[in-house]
Amino acid sequence: MRKVYIVLLLALSIVAYGKKKPDVKRGDKYFNKGEYAKAITAYEQLSRKEKDKPYVSLQLAKSYEKMNRTVEAAKYYSKAILSDSNADSEVWYSYAQNALKNGRYEVAEEAMMQFAQRAEPTDLRVVDFQKNRNALSVLQQQIPQYQFAESGINDLYYDDLGLFKTKGDTVLFASNRTKYQSSFWRSLFEVKDKKTERPNYDLYQAEFKSNKDPLYNVTHIEGRTNRRFNDGIATMTPERDKLFFASDSYRNRKFRKNKTVKKHNEMKSLFVATRKGKRWGKVKVLPFCEAGVIYTNPNVSPDGKFLYFSSNREGSIGQLDIWRVALLENNQYGEPEHLGNQVNRGGIEDYAFVSEDNVLYFASDRWGGFGGLDIYRIPLDDLHAVAENLGAPINTAKDDYGFSFYPSVKMGFMSTNRIGRTDIYRVYALCHLPLNVKVTNKSFQTVVEGATVTLLDDKQTVLEKTVVETDGIAHFTGECGKYYRVEVKHPDFVSKELDFQANFVGEEQSVNLALMPLEELRIEKGEIVLKDILFAFDKVELPKEGMEELDKLVSVLQRYPKMKLKIGAHTDSKGSEAYNMKLSEERAKETANYLIKKGISEDRLIYEGYGSSQPKVMCKECTEEQHAQNRRSEFLIQTK
Repeated sequence: MRKVYIVLLLALSIVAYGKKKPDVKRGDKYFNKGEYAKAITAYEQLSRKEKDKPYVSLQLAKSYEKMNRTVEAAKYYSKAILSDSNADSEVWYSYAQNALKNGRYEVAEEAMMQFAQRAEPTDLRVVDFQKNRNALSVLQQQIPQYQFAESGINDLYYDDLGLFKTKGDTVLFASNRTKYQSSFWRSLFEVKDKKTERPNYDLYQAEFKSNKDPLYNVTHIEGRTNRRFNDGIATMTPERDKLFFASDSYRNRKFRKNKTVKKHNEMKSLFVATRKGKRWGKVKVLPFCEAGVIYTNPNVSPDGKFLYFSSNREGSIGQLDIWRVALLENNQYGEPEHLGNQVNRGGIEDYAFVSEDNVLYFASDRWGGFGGLDIYRIPLDDLHAVAENLGAPINTAKDDYGFSFYPSVKMGFMSTNRIGRTDIYRVYALCHLPLNVKVTNKSFQTVVEGATVTLLDDKQTVLEKTVVETDGIAHFTGECGKYYRVEVKHPDFVSKELDFQANFVGEEQSVNLALMPLEELRIEKGEIVLKDILFAFDKVELPKEGMEELDKLVSVLQRYPKMKLKIGAHTDSKGSEAYNMKLSEERAKETANYLIKKGISEDRLIYEGYGSSQPKVMCKECTEEQHAQNRRSEFLIQTK
């Protein structure tokens, strides 16, 4: 009997242990180890209890933020703030950041106002907010500078990011796509990230053919680079003999004694590998890296003189700042140099890339963007300038980063998580130029005030419409090399239109349209006299010169909306009488249809063909010039 009691007590103890109350310490343990999915489960069990509610809400918000689940993160930041009236300024800042990522701009602005009231007024994040509270509305009006397209290497389920093109037309990128097709080998060898519970990132390469072709031939980088760690992003020297990349700090044995590094908690360091044939040889940590300090996302400048990277090392003013270090001879390095407070604004500045034309592109979560990480650029020869946001469609409310651009091939790449996974896209620059349309009086060469100028694209879609002022000039912005049409109308002038192609470079382009005053059109004996519309022999189609004359007629009919016309068409004496009569009727109909397409009501027009019965020039053996004069149209006023 005693044995039975002992067994029952053990069973009850096991049940009691299995049903023990949720513990904050358990959630903290998972959080501190970077196991955020498990931390969320633990904290969620505590979230409805009053005890420790502000702390639990805050930890849930941070955990969801680490998992990039911005909707839940914003929800719990809001709860943490509501349950703690003395919430720290950084809590308000994080709330604003996650609200931005969800497209809730008004909420984000209110949260930033609360942050600004609590933070130091010299904080650059406060300065940016105070100066640019309406920056987003300005960005939304900005003309697009780039367009993007699929790169051809993205995996359907996994993340790909941080592409770097070498001088040998090989591209490097990081991906957590699985290397093992068999589930058995995956379970045996695949290492998963604690935070996402997905495979660790490795370095991959692909081939670049041209700016019109997708990337191809994706392969796993061979050598000692890829190990059981999160590896990437990578960059290469111009000579392609050294590969710099970021990896877990735990990879370096000397760093493993550090308490922060030991936890594997997002600690990154920079490493270099030297080429050994087609493979990469021994991997070394860069000498200026420190244990417990983040060093990540390297980029070698095109001239090979500097290595740019992000770090929170001493001297940084934000969570991550952009630094650079000189690459010296004999594998030596200079002293890391901070890029200053125009690049670094107190938040996250990351993913630096230097282009061939010495422009620094980088990602930042500073106020004034669309939300999350936005891509900015600044000329390296003027680091005191204000960094420029690249605008839509490159930047969105989600994270957009890893931007690289190569002017020599007129394209670049970017990484973004806008569709729920991180993908790499090709990027093309859009060339814009000022288009100035000047409207003048053809008779006196003076400017015409009050004309309506319409800009259309090559598909006849209206892009913009404006009324010119005293200078007679309409100002538009066009895309380089694109075809446009300009239409000009004025009640006192004959309407005119012009098709043209914009310049292939971004230099200013001017177009002049000289309008003919309506008074110069002759109306004699009930007929509107235009230049002869001379049809080609045996043709029905209106000649270009004829269309220009009919446009004058359109202006008259628009000015006098009650006027009705009869269109008469005539042929030469070639061919049979029956054939000429049919041809002239078709020409009259074609003329009427042109006027109708220009907006003249059909009930204001009648038309008739006369064949060769009413020649303008009487001749038995007519010359070709006389035949051409007889192939004409006439416009008789029926009612005014």
